[in-house]
Amino acid sequence: MPIYFLILVLESTFFLIINKRSIAKSNFRAVIWNIRNLKTTLMKRKEIQSTRKVSDIKILSKMSFFPNKILIFFDFIKNWNSIKWKNYF
Repeated sequence: MPIYFLILVLESTFFLIINKRSIAKSNFRAVIWNIRNLKTTLMKRKEIQSTRKVSDIKILSKMSFFPNKILIFFDFIKNWNSIKWKNYF
């Protein structure tokens, strides 16, 4: 989790730098929402976990552990002037 929050802070800072305050603000609002709703989220998670049919090992084998946001950020820095990024934000 600490890495996720670090990435979130860096992402929000990036959006502030490029003058997209509403996106930066939405990141922090999402964190606050998750904190406020943590009890409900954990209750629903417990319910779902009890009915799971796929093991953790199978799920984890399909996951990437390198944050995709970092790859996207580097692509933006490298190709910021390309058509792909022109109207992205």
